[in-house]
Amino acid sequence: MMATREKLLAQDCLTTLIDLDPSGESAEVTCSMIGYVPVAEENAPLTAHMAEPNIRIVSLTVTEGGYYQTSDGSFDGNHTDILQDSHTPHTPKTAFGALVEAVRRRRDRGFLHLPVLRQPPGQRRYPAADRRRPRPAV
Repeated sequence: MMATREKLLAQDCLTTLIDLDPSGESAEVTCSMIGYVPVAEENAPLTAHMAEPNIRIVSLTVTEGGYYQTSDGSFDGNHTDILQDSHTPHTPKTAFGALVEAVRRRRDRGFLHLPVLRQPPGQRRYPAADRRRPRPAV
């Protein structure tokens, strides 16, 4: 993770979008990211960045384990990490807790709402995902 972060920061978070199509290939440098926040204990950097007024939209990548699901796929509200977030909301352990804390900080400072993008596990947002993927422009 840190190596990817360092590479992206060294290139101003620019990535290359490669389009592979039966009629040909194309590549385009994109600038959809403005930063890459490191994972840290209690999510302090993440929460601080999301609470900033210049942040207009948040897109988080949450891996399967970060969804806190029970064996039947429902939300596990009794997981120790989720319970910790509810008892100590100003120092969240989960991505969900960091998001809730960032929204609270923004609200308390009079900032507008915070749109969040998410993709449910196992679902593709774009049907052409096999052909069109952002790649680091390293």
